[in-house]
Amino acid sequence: MAKKIITVFGATGAQGGSLAKAILNDANSEFAKAYTLLQAKIGWKRQLRSSLGLELFAGADNLLNEQYSLGNDINAAGNRYYNAAPGVNYFAGVGLSVAGKQHN
Repeated sequence: MAKKIITVFGATGAQGGSLAKAILNDANSEFAKAYTLLQAKIGWKRQLRSSLGLELFAGADNLLNEQYSLGNDINAAGNRYYNAAPGVNYFAGVGLSVAGKQHN
């Protein structure tokens, strides 16, 4: 069986994206700054048996090292609108599929 390499690069779904501007209060006087997030992921999949598959993957989030809020608290007390988000960070994992069911 030929080896397969799966690569995903870019801003995808909930793992990436951008924000042009967000209003943080009802008075429309506070705004979150714009940002763009970039993620990269690479993986390897192998069918070990007819009912057993293995996947290995690794990647990185926030490759542009943006400073951004992980979630904005609208109309927050004391103007505490922001929730700190991590800078560049890395992840890796293993996936196992058994008889058509996937277990990560």
